[in-house]
This record gives sequence, C-alpha cells and structure tokens, in this order.
Amino acid sequence: MSGSQLPYHLRPNKAIERQLFIELLLKINRIRTLSDYVYIGFGGPFLEDFKLIPAYFDNKRMISLEIEPHTYQRQLFNKPLACIECLNMSSGDYIDSYSLKENAIIWLDYVEPKKLPDQLSEFQSLLEQIRHYDVVKITLNANPDSLGDKGTTPEAKKKHRFLVFKSRVGKLLPPEVDAQIDKEQFGQVLCGVLKNAAQTQIQTRKDSQNYIFQPLTAFVSSDGPHQMLTLTGILLDQNELKDFMDLTTIGQWTYAIKEWGPPIHVPTLTLREKRFIDQYLPHDIHNQMSFTFDPNPQKSLEMLENYIKYYRYYSYFSKIIV
Repeated sequence: MSGSQLPYHLRPNKAIERQLFIELLLKINRIRTLSDYVYIGFGGPFLEDFKLIPAYFDNKRMISLEIEPHTYQRQLFNKPLACIECLNMSSGDYIDSYSLKENAIIWLDYVEPKKLPDQLSEFQSLLEQIRHYDVVKITLNANPDSLGDKGTTPEAKKKHRFLVFKSRVGKLLPPEVDAQIDKEQFGQVLCGVLKNAAQTQIQTRKDSQNYIFQPLTAFVSSDGPHQMLTLTGILLDQNELKDFMDLTTIGQWTYAIKEWGPPIHVPTLTLREKRFIDQYLPHDIHNQMSFTFDPNPQKSLEMLENYIKYYRYYSYFSKIIV
C-alpha cells in the first residue's frame, strides 16, 4: 500500500514535494484552522509526515493506514505521538467505512502501478464522502515502463503500453491520448485521468450542484527507477473559488496550478551537480555547464530552470561518520 520498505526519509525529491505541501497548507491555514483537521495517510514504518504535519499545525488527531502486518508493528513501536491512531487495514476498507465528522487532510500515497484501477476507484469513492474544504492529495506511479515492454519494435511496445494503460483506466482515459505515450507525457496523461475521475464523481454527490474538486499543485518526480505523480486538491464551492485563491494567495503562488494543466517536473541532481549550479545562481548557468540533463538542449534547459525554481527546497542526504 505505502511503499513501506522504501527509505522515505532519504528521498530528496520527495522532501521537496513535502516542503511544498507544507507551504500550500500554510496558505490554506490563512482561512481555515488546520489544527482542527484530521490528518490521514500511509505512514509506513517511519511515520515521517506524522511528525511533520503536527509540527506546523498542532493536529490533535491523525490516522495512519497500513495493510502489511509487520510494517504495522513497526509503526506501533515508532509512533512519535499519542494522537496517532495506527490502523492495520487497507485504504479501500477504510474509505468504504469512512465516517469522519471533522474536516480532513488525506494523502493516498499509492506506489503499485498494477493496482491503478483500484486506486482510482478509491479516489472517486473518497471524493463522494469528503467535506467542504477537505484537502486530498494523491500519489500515483507515473512510470510507463511499468506497463510492460512487449513488442519487437518501439512502435509495437508503445501500442502495447497504451492498450494496457487503457485497460486500467477505462472510460477515464482522456480522448486526446493516443499510443504515443512516453515518460515525459505520462504524468500529464495521469493528470487528465484524475481530472476525469474527479469531475465524474463530484457530479454524483447529492450536494454536487456547486462543488468542484479544485487542483492546487501537481508534481512529477523520481528518486529512483520509478517516476511518480503527486496531485493535491480541495473540495470547494465553485462560487467561492476566486475568493479562496485570493485570500490564500494560492492564485499568485509560483508552484500552484489553477487548472488541470501539466504537472511540474522536479529534476534529480547529484550533490556535485547541485553544488556547481548553486555557485552560478542566479546568472546564466546553462552555458557554464559541461554536461546536459537531456540529449534535447531545450529539455535540458527546462530541467535546469525547474531546479532554479525549486533549489531552496532541495535537501541532500549522505552518509556521515559520527
């Protein structure tokens, strides 16, 4: 369910996304009291976010979902705060029995690409039940290699992947998507799938007349072989959207998405690359580099620009001897 064996606290790109998530929540906190919200997520053995979220918002109740018994036992041992309720159950079972009366911040941190149909179903089921101003964050595997590589030619492989993906998302597939899906486009394609999933499900709510699921941020990043998409949104009355964006200043925030557009790509750098680039900030850097991030010069420049945009959020972890 939660990538419980991954060293979550040692993933630098994940650290960037987490810090931006906190910054987003701080903006929402200007008009909502997030200390009254219940935080729900997949804590894994380290429960990192269950330390980070209350450090900023002093949440009095948090719920961690974990389906793997051995990871659940580690959670109980590592639990840093008494207000964390660790549940040994799947996210699907929890959503099926969802009955919160309080507002919530919910992170569906999925990692398994083959379970995408179930993940989209859970996302839709949750949107049917959440409350006004609830925040939902969802992470999906955005690595097209996970769709397989059957086929004797590149075109045959792309067609195979497209058919596998189509079988997983069904009617949620955006109509403009064809068999030419590649790694760069896959995050945007998944954003389109989430858009269709959200808009379809919101319409089925009994109180659906004015509600929208408004996307706020979307990022594509990787700290290993798998590329991931993380999207965060909020349930709003569509008549209050402009006031919400203005009062929270999210409408003017560099890292926000106002519509269901393409996600922002966060590049991966070595420590030496990071140090070299930082030495030249904020001047013309691309011409100073003896390497590129991509064979395509324009794509390499875009990746560099994204790093410059996010450099103050970058963490770098390495081994030290104490």
